[in-house]
Amino acid sequence: MEKSSKCAVYDHSICVACVNRSLNEYKVTLDSLKSRREISYLRLRGLLIRKDNEISQHCWMDLQNEKLC
Repeated sequence: MEKSSKCAVYDHSICVACVNRSLNEYKVTLDSLKSRREISYLRLRGLLIRKDNEISQHCWMDLQNEKLC
């Protein structure tokens, strides 16, 4: 269902209250999306740090094995 772009009070224009309500709804949506994005970035950052640590440990173990040979 599409929202009407016209105000219910004014037939041919949009009133300040309607504009403010629309802006507030838009801001709430943007804030929600920002929060989801930040959570995704934190998860990704954690995965990348864990992967980097695994690679570093693997390289260190390879170096130690080479020293023993």
